[in-house]
Amino acid sequence: MAEYRYIDPNEPPDLERYGRTETILRKYAGVTDPEIIEAAKQTEHDWRERTRMAFISDEESGGRGTFATMMNDRPGTPSEICAISVFHHTPEGRVRDGKVEIPRSIIAEKGYKNSLIEHIRAASPGEELDKRTWDTIDLETLSPFSSTWATRAANRAFSLTCAIEDVFAEKNRRNGHVDKNLFRFRKAFQPMTVRFEHRRIRSLLFRFTASLDPEAVKIMRQIAYFKPEVYNWLTADGNAQTAMKRKQAARSYPILASIMIGNKKLTNVIDQGQPLAPALAEHFSYGTMFYSPDGLNDSYRNSCSDKTIKRLNGVHWQRAGRLAVMQTENVLRWIGATPKNWMPHSRKDWAAFHVTQENLDSYVPFSGKSRADITRETRGEWQKMAAVFADNPAMTLRDMANDLYKRLFLPTLAERYSRAIEEADSGKPGKNEIHASMDPISQAEKIIMKEIVGDKSILKVMDLNARWHRGIAHLDEQLCTVLRDENWPALSDPQTHQGLLIRPLTMAQELRSEGARMNHCVGGYTSSCAYGNSHILSIAEADGKALSTVELQETNDPKNPLKIRQHYGYRNTPPGPHADKAIKWYMNQIRKGEIAVDWEHIEKTRRSAKSNKSGNRILRQIGFDPRDGARREMAFEAYKEFLPKSARDMNLDTWLKKTGLDDIIEQRIEKLHASISKSRPATQPKKQRRDEPDANFGREPLRRAPEQDPGLIARGMETVAEVFGRAAGAER
Repeated sequence: MAEYRYIDPNEPPDLERYGRTETILRKYAGVTDPEIIEAAKQTEHDWRERTRMAFISDEESGGRGTFATMMNDRPGTPSEICAISVFHHTPEGRVRDGKVEIPRSIIAEKGYKNSLIEHIRAASPGEELDKRTWDTIDLETLSPFSSTWATRAANRAFSLTCAIEDVFAEKNRRNGHVDKNLFRFRKAFQPMTVRFEHRRIRSLLFRFTASLDPEAVKIMRQIAYFKPEVYNWLTADGNAQTAMKRKQAARSYPILASIMIGNKKLTNVIDQGQPLAPALAEHFSYGTMFYSPDGLNDSYRNSCSDKTIKRLNGVHWQRAGRLAVMQTENVLRWIGATPKNWMPHSRKDWAAFHVTQENLDSYVPFSGKSRADITRETRGEWQKMAAVFADNPAMTLRDMANDLYKRLFLPTLAERYSRAIEEADSGKPGKNEIHASMDPISQAEKIIMKEIVGDKSILKVMDLNARWHRGIAHLDEQLCTVLRDENWPALSDPQTHQGLLIRPLTMAQELRSEGARMNHCVGGYTSSCAYGNSHILSIAEADGKALSTVELQETNDPKNPLKIRQHYGYRNTPPGPHADKAIKWYMNQIRKGEIAVDWEHIEKTRRSAKSNKSGNRILRQIGFDPRDGARREMAFEAYKEFLPKSARDMNLDTWLKKTGLDDIIEQRIEKLHASISKSRPATQPKKQRRDEPDANFGREPLRRAPEQDPGLIARGMETVAEVFGRAAGAER
């Protein structure tokens, strides 16, 4: 029986003697049983017979063009018809893809390649392919950043490995034991088979593309777009004059070439020899928002200038990166707000430019500054800015603003609500009258973010953010007097994967320790873990060295009960690949049920904590008694370093009035009074009819009030004295 041989200089020297399969079985799996060796060889041979490939030249096809074919037959397929994927380069110069179906009996009788040649010659010109198919080999296999060929090769190698492993399994069932060498065989055989399949597939397609127009293939590599229709567009069905214009346009704007191909309006502009930049600018002016040249933050225009388009002249993906091809609209927006002499040039500059601009997208909405002003603050030093954001992403500024919101604004709001409730004679609002709103960005947070940014440059703001992350554990230790010893059930027992320990954190003290060790703000997630749907896990090496911290959030999907909300390493840097693989493995094991999770116990404990009076939501967020004026002033003093210099000579009340936060509090109190006046003693408030208009609709920029629910705060503050009375009694 003939065996497919492929000699690799990195493979064992015994390969010449035994062949690839037997060599690995003997050397790595320690198998010498002739029965297993012969069965494995037969399995590989049968598998190869079902995954044949062939290149058919123009001469062999009888002048019908060149063909690249790959059999898609699978083991165990009951059909008598064998499906073969085909690429066809026609004599007219076009490329087609499709499928040919040939009975297995004919292939067995005449051979794979001869059967194909006979089918092609017997078909009418233009009908050599039976049908078009999307489940086929693709020219994108040749793309430098396409994983198509690697994925297909890996899948084929895996299926062959599994087929040979079935031989082991059958023998083990007969012998009544599990062969421990099975894993060693897989570890050696699969990578070697992947390399073999890589070369089989790529050699077939490279031989096919050798018959194509070399200039068109080169342009396809430059624009990173590999499809038969792309080749046909570039070659213009043999029209040399039109093909020259299209190729010139693709070479001029490689990143934008994918937009031109298939767009009739742009294609007509190119074919007629008209200026391309204005047409591209007009194309991007619909459905894409561009920063206006006047630099106003909230002023955009639905237009892209010719000058912006021309800055991408000659820029290809090898320099600008694959993101420039995938996010063309974003790149045009970014360079439109960037001075011409600050345009990135090298590959490193472009990579840093992407990182910086993505962080600026998160920073601009909070800053109160224009995009142009913030871009000028970077001075075009893209690599320097990327290094800053690598350790300190701009999106983490939201955590800092939220912390100031909880420690400076919310305590005063809660204290005034408590006073309003005590002064009211009508009792408290009904439980279901008002619901808390969880808008992503609240008015108060916007004001606080503007206070943080002030007139500082972006570098100073990010430095301030880094200082806050380093000091958050100390601030919590200094100010928090409530719920310091909170705990919650673990998501699972600690798990290990490839030498890494995945450990759920179940106590407030563990979160603070993790935050201090990793220099980030996980110490402030006690409330999310104890009363919300978050689970924090620490990933560390076997010697205890911490690698990353991950927050998993529960979902409503029973098939995927968890999702990764955020995953960061030291100082909010991206986690390493090993930590990333470990947490994905952990989630997959939970999904498959391999790791047990007591969801019922977790939910029961969470409901119990929420119903417990000492678990009042406002107290949990603030961390101390908001009625304690001295404690509020202490918090303001502790956070002054994160505010503008003008706030350092003020007290808390003066600062709230200056920033307008006091007005927001007064608005909430007015709503509370209105709510109390509508409530009726001993009865639930009347529910609003569906067709009755909302009396509060349209009074504020946001439809629902972004701050805390007045009813919730009022109900919570009624138990503040009781909570602190118990706490004081416990300390005594």
